[in-house]
Amino acid sequence: MRTIIVGDVHGCLAELKELLWRIQITSNDRVVMLGDFMDRGPDPVGVVKLVRASGFECVKSNHDEKHVRWRGHHNRAVAGGKKNPIVFDQDQIFQNLGLSDEDIEWMKNLPMSIDLGQGWFAIHAGLEPCKTFEEQKDCESLIRTRFINEDGTAYSAKDPNEKDPTDKWYWSQRWRRPEKIVYGHHIHSLINPRIDSQKIGDFYGSETTECIGIDTGCYAGGRLTAMILRDDGSYIFDHASALKEYKPLSNKYAENKMKESE
Repeated sequence: MRTIIVGDVHGCLAELKELLWRIQITSNDRVVMLGDFMDRGPDPVGVVKLVRASGFECVKSNHDEKHVRWRGHHNRAVAGGKKNPIVFDQDQIFQNLGLSDEDIEWMKNLPMSIDLGQGWFAIHAGLEPCKTFEEQKDCESLIRTRFINEDGTAYSAKDPNEKDPTDKWYWSQRWRRPEKIVYGHHIHSLINPRIDSQKIGDFYGSETTECIGIDTGCYAGGRLTAMILRDDGSYIFDHASALKEYKPLSNKYAENKMKESE
């Protein structure tokens, strides 16, 4: 049995289909998605429909959660309530209204984390190293955290569009807990997954933990990446290259983060 974890799809349905074909999934395989089906790519609704129809597991993510909240505000506004406070462009509105009520309810009830076995856990974004995994495995911060402050707490930018801070740590650089983590959310590279390996510490012995980021920016012309976790705890990666650049990278990504040669 293999456990196959797929990074942020962002509407790249053709690339998702190609990746699944490349991996040659069987009935013995377990597929876990890291969320962010919505926005940016050409067919977010098709991605949601495929994932649901296939029975894949999935963690909650910030883009999908925002679409859940938008729909709730929209329904109340239509019924005579206040104006929707979440601002969506016309593409996002069209995509959201293409989702059924069942699709929205499914995204609303997704878990924040999934136990993958072999000591591995899937989350969408990041963790606070100052807390144990158990203390935060169901917290909303798991769908947004990228950077941490010096004390290990999550860093929150005042402007969500500002560039990556240069004076902060990636949360994965400071994670020294026994749980091994695979996550998406943050595009470290358009080519390769990011792997951080740390000694857990004296309290837990001399074992090593790992954090692996597999969002390789498919919507921006990168790749859709999958991590394939085997029964013995080893893993490999596979990917499908983007058919095109559907949308440029957000300005929040500092330019030096994207300069990586093949």
